[in-house]
Amino acid sequence: MIVMGTCAILFWALFSKALAPENLDISTCLQLSASYFLPGLDKPELSIIIPNWVSISASVTAWIIFVLYLSPAGNLIPDKQKLYINQLALTRKAYKNCVFAINKQIDELNKSVENLKNTLSKNLQANN
Repeated sequence: MIVMGTCAILFWALFSKALAPENLDISTCLQLSASYFLPGLDKPELSIIIPNWVSISASVTAWIIFVLYLSPAGNLIPDKQKLYINQLALTRKAYKNCVFAINKQIDELNKSVENLKNTLSKNLQANN
């Protein structure tokens, strides 16, 4: 979302710079373009007059990006997070079951080893 807004600001800044390449520096163009996208950001003082259609176009671009495109896309994020959490819970349960089964097998092997040691010990004592 941030990348899309940044690209739009940069596009309109470069477009404004193309209208008056020698009269405007790029930082002024960026500030001018960002002032249409970000509320509360003051427009810079310009020594030239930029056509009104540039400001209208930048404002319309901001509205299209943030209201029509990113707002519905942002509403999908909670659904994707719920899906991810459900999948994570299933994966955790599967890992937990695997660890439990492995620990059970290790315990059985340890018991078998102890039984084998006891049997061997008894056989050695009986032979002596």
